[in-house]
Parts: sequence; C-alpha cells; structure tokens
Amino acid sequence: MDPLEFFGAQSGGRSAEDRQSRLARAKGHSPFTDDFLAFGYDFFDNPSLELGYGGYRYDGRYASAAAKMCSHYGLRPGDCVLDVGCAKGFLLREFQRLGLQVLGVDVSEYAVRSAHPDVADQICIGDICRLPLPGDWADLVVAKAVLPYVSPDSVDQALAECARVCRGNAFFLVHSGQNADELESLGEWDANHRAMKTPEWWRKKIRAMGCPSDVVFNFLFRSDVEI
Repeated sequence: MDPLEFFGAQSGGRSAEDRQSRLARAKGHSPFTDDFLAFGYDFFDNPSLELGYGGYRYDGRYASAAAKMCSHYGLRPGDCVLDVGCAKGFLLREFQRLGLQVLGVDVSEYAVRSAHPDVADQICIGDICRLPLPGDWADLVVAKAVLPYVSPDSVDQALAECARVCRGNAFFLVHSGQNADELESLGEWDANHRAMKTPEWWRKKIRAMGCPSDVVFNFLFRSDVEI
C-alpha cells in the first residue's frame, strides 16, 4: 500500500480554501495567545479562534489509518508503536485496539492531560529531540505533523532520536509548501511552526537519518487557491 493512502481524506479536515479564508479574516490581529503558543486549550480546542484546530475531539477517523499502517508495515499484536507528537492519543487508541503496545510522547501538558482515557497511561510529556526510551524499542515510529514544530537547527537531532529508538520503520507526515508563498502561510496559520521547508529539504534530511522511513507531505495551503 502507498503510504500516501494511510490517512486519505479524513472527515472533519479543513480544505485549503477554508484555511485561506480563515487566514484572511485573521489578518490585522494576532490570535496567538500565550496559551496557543504553549500548545494549550487555545491551540487545540478554542472554537472562537479562526486559526488552530478549534476542537480536537475523538471521532474514530484514525481507525482506518492504523489498520492500513499495520498491514503495510507487517505489524502484529504485541509489536510496539511510538507516536511522537501524539497530542491526545487518538491514533494510539486505534493501534491499541488492534493489539499493539503503544506509547505516546507530546510536548503539550494540556494534550497529555486531555488524552483519550483508553491510552492516557501510555502517554507522557516529552521532546522529540530527547525521547524517553531505550534504543531499538519501536517496531514503528510515527511522527504525524510534528517535525515542522522543531527548529531547523534541531531537525537532525530529532530525526536521529527517532532512528535511535526505532528497530523497524518510521513514518512522517509533514506540513510543507511548494513555494515561498505557501511556506509563509504556514507560519501565519500557526506561529508555532518553525521549520517551514519544501519537500525536497525534508526528503534530504529524512534520507540521511539511517532508518527505513516513509514521508508524506500535507500542503495546508495552495498558492493557486483563490478566495
């Protein structure tokens, strides 16, 4: 299976057109509160903000993705999955339902406190650049939409940590842009984005990490979209 098909078109996702409209309405005032910048309630769940998730709640949308990833990577019950930047653990919950051992790491204290109750005990606060795990622990390392939150100078260290704890495969989903305008919009959409880079830049970094890996890019903005 092509890793591009793992997540597909998930229900509840915003379109590039919707993001562009929200970004235009937010021009001229800063929605980035201290709580937003600390990955708190405003970042995940504040419905009054034009930007951000506006409500990050479990709806089962990742069940299909977890099943597809297990099939693609040959994972069996008892194998270990690490989700770096797991937020509230919704993807981990689906892996757990399939019989896998799961562990999640996230920098957000709010997300860890708000984790899905089925996996709350398997999630801890942590940094992708200093993963609290022994080497060769995970049969699959997942880092979904987390790498752009790492400073460019720390990306190599983050990838080295993922490789260190991985005895199988790694999967990365990366928010990116195809040109300067799209990359600029990433920063305007979320001031926590730090490594706003093209797919070519990311592919070079990931190829050098020394671990079997797949990377998929999510283009949150399209410069050819008119609003």
